[in-house]
Amino acid sequence: MPICKHCGARSADNASLCSKCGVAFGSQLRAQAGQARQRNLGVVRGVVWAAVVVVLAIAAPSAYHSADGYYLKFHLDSVTANAIDHCGGPITATTPTYEQDQINSCVSKSDELAKAKSDYAAFTGSAKH
Repeated sequence: MPICKHCGARSADNASLCSKCGVAFGSQLRAQAGQARQRNLGVVRGVVWAAVVVVLAIAAPSAYHSADGYYLKFHLDSVTANAIDHCGGPITATTPTYEQDQINSCVSKSDELAKAKSDYAAFTGSAKH
């Protein structure tokens, strides 16, 4: 005997409509199925969001560290190029030795380059203790 979800009345086993309020039992079953789908969808969404958060929590530090390394290497290369340009470079195969020595001496005095080298060495762990 089906029980009407709308009014609570019992109807005959083969009835498709509630004998008291006239609501179709099929629509009640479809409504229950729809509610179950919504509940299941909510659970699936929650699990997917939890998985996304876990993946991001694991991957984000590595991605940040990698990006920081790329930035520090780029910065070191940029500062090196600027220091060489400032000191009269670049050094080529045809640059006389005395001029190469002057450029290298000038570049070695660059505080900005020393800081960039120090930052990159500290990041890569290649700093000498």
